[in-house]
Order: sequence, then C-alpha cells, then structure tokens
Amino acid sequence: GETQLKMGVISTMSAPRLVAYLKALRNAAPDLDLEIWESHCADIGEALNRGDIDIAIMTLPDYPDQFRPKPLYVEPYLVAFPTGHRYGEMNAVPLRELEGEDYVKRMHCEFPSNFMKLGIAKPYQKVKVRYATEREDWVQTMVAAGLGMTLLPEHLALIPGIETRPIVEPEVTRTVSIVTKAGRRHSGPVHTCALHSPAA
Repeated sequence: GETQLKMGVISTMSAPRLVAYLKALRNAAPDLDLEIWESHCADIGEALNRGDIDIAIMTLPDYPDQFRPKPLYVEPYLVAFPTGHRYGEMNAVPLRELEGEDYVKRMHCEFPSNFMKLGIAKPYQKVKVRYATEREDWVQTMVAAGLGMTLLPEHLALIPGIETRPIVEPEVTRTVSIVTKAGRRHSGPVHTCALHSPAA
C-alpha cells in the first residue's frame, strides 16, 4: 500500500543534499510519497510538535525531549561578502574579524544560538545588524550589493558577486538532522525515513 508522509525541511538546506537523501529514501521505501514543506526551523519544530508534519529535516543546538534527532551531516558556516571586500585577501576569516562589520541577518536563523552554545556570543553581537529578512535570495543580493556580510552554511548555492571564506578561531558548524517525534503514529514509514539517512 502507498503511504504519504508530510516532511518539513529547513529553507537553508541545499537542494543537492535534499535530493541525495530523497534518492536513498526512494530505494529504501519505493511506496513512500512525500509532501515536502519548506520553512524556517521554528515553524518546522512547531509543526512537528503539533503533528502537522510527520518528519522534519532541521538543525537545532538542542532538541526538546519529545524530539528524536538523527544526524544527517555536519556543515561548517562560511562568511559571505561582496567581491572586493578585505576578507578576500584571507584564506579563512577568524571570528573576531567580524567585529564592527555591517551584517545581513536571516530571521529565525538557527546559528546565533550555536554561537552562544560555543561560548562566543560576544563576537556575534559586535556586528552591526543593518538588515534582517527571511528570504535567502534577498540576503545574498544585499551582500552582493555591498550592504553587509553574512554567515551561511557551506552547501548553499550562491549568486554571482559573492565570495565566501571559512570561519576559524573557532570554526562554527551546524548539524542537520532527520527529526521525528516520540510516540507518533505512522511509526513504520517514519522509522524508515529516519533509518535511511545517507552518509554525508
């Protein structure tokens, strides 16, 4: 019999990463039909908790007790800046170098809490947040136009006019996980989704 599941996916997940997972899942569970909904982490977490979706691909530094995360991959953050910025002269950018820079912030983004978890909230707070938006294309277009720099996950597709460098001292990463809720119905198909996370 066919099974339909609703899956929530964070908007900053790269399409190739998502498709690699979906292909592994198709091989494991050919009958599974997925409705895939994209939003930011807070929305997806709430939807999973309410039962509006069955499974989520998301990233949080800490999960509530009722959530069951299974890591898919760990991804470093990069600093993104317009061509011609001083960071272009560096092989990697120490986190302290972000201080005082104009910054374009993603609303509802998960990484400020990762910074705080690393005990380095201060450098992040010293940037000048000039713009904040949920739309990835707007964030990148602002950066390319020289309105500020931003941090973004390594595997995100970039528009022209942007360069990136790794963040060091310390490195900043996020873990992207398949997340289910404990005690949820559809346990068979949901279990299949969680089991067949392809190696990064």
